[in-house]
Amino acid sequence: MIPQVVNVVLSERPEETRPIVFPTHCPVCGSDVERVEGEAVTRCTGGLICGAQRKESLKHFVSRRAMDVDGMGDKIIDQLVEREYVHTPADLFRLTAGKLTGLDRMGPKSAQNVVNALEKAKATTFARFLYALGIREVGEATAAGWRLISVRWRRCRPPPLTSCRKYLTWGLWSLRTSLTFLPKRVIVT
Repeated sequence: MIPQVVNVVLSERPEETRPIVFPTHCPVCGSDVERVEGEAVTRCTGGLICGAQRKESLKHFVSRRAMDVDGMGDKIIDQLVEREYVHTPADLFRLTAGKLTGLDRMGPKSAQNVVNALEKAKATTFARFLYALGIREVGEATAAGWRLISVRWRRCRPPPLTSCRKYLTWGLWSLRTSLTFLPKRVIVT
């Protein structure tokens, strides 16, 4: 059985307890935060403008289950973002061994290995690339489902929602999130 909160016993609460005040702005980038009704999470609306989101997005992008960029770990991503070498996943593919060599604990051979791994990652599947973008509500299975409708994608305009729905088994919210992500964001140049 999964335990759950059924009620609050106010008589047991210490007198010095203060109400929780949720932030209205992101502590990293200052963007507004939002809380979707029915969800327990408050999220920064800054997207890739937010340094914290940028780091985590890039870490996901290069992860083994996404683009699988060997040798590009969390500490390298942290340095790349902090030094403002990368802002989007596309920027990773513009890195040179010379630029990487300037990072802490990154020699010329390791830097070239990372550049080679980035080059190798370009030959991935559409599903892995879509998953790597980190679109909210799009996991590996959802990304794999996109191959069924990707043939209908023309000029970076998504097919009508109704035509996609019959091919896919994921929820309407996930589908709507997926269809609105790419037209709003410039990720790959």
